[in-house]
Amino acid sequence: MRIADMTWMQAVEAAEPLRIPVFPYGITPYFMDYPGTVTVSPTTYERRRLEILGSMRRHGFKRIDVVNGHGGNTSVRPAVEAWAARRKGVALRWHDWWKASESFPWTRVEGAGAPAGRKPRTPSLAGDELSPQRFREVMGDSSMGGYYERSADETDQLWAFAVEETREMLAAGW
Repeated sequence: MRIADMTWMQAVEAAEPLRIPVFPYGITPYFMDYPGTVTVSPTTYERRRLEILGSMRRHGFKRIDVVNGHGGNTSVRPAVEAWAARRKGVALRWHDWWKASESFPWTRVEGAGAPAGRKPRTPSLAGDELSPQRFREVMGDSSMGGYYERSADETDQLWAFAVEETREMLAAGW
């Protein structure tokens, strides 16, 4: 399961009791050298995001919380925020929930053991024009840093925290 699927599950779990719809998609060009990765261009992603927001607004949505589950998606954040700023009565929030953890049992490859310990945090590669092949050379296992694996109890607690954090953002302070 890729990070987008994890975000989808986390967002649905957070939003379902509040009866809020969830819309998943993303950008992953640097990860194209990792088998199974699917991506769209930043231009396509931005246009799709803005068209979805326009459709939501037309149908009466006025408070929109973008639950982002992947660092690549942040490239369109300025365009999304500018779109909302130009629309009277639209409140928009951007929530990078993925910053808490990416090590959940359902994101691991079955049969592949995780390395012991922790990987140092990878410095930001934003703005670097790396090919997918060069990105994989630099990133190796694709982990951005942190513990490779946590116990089931820890990941359950992290998951519950991420869901609650997102639910609080959806429900409060509008």
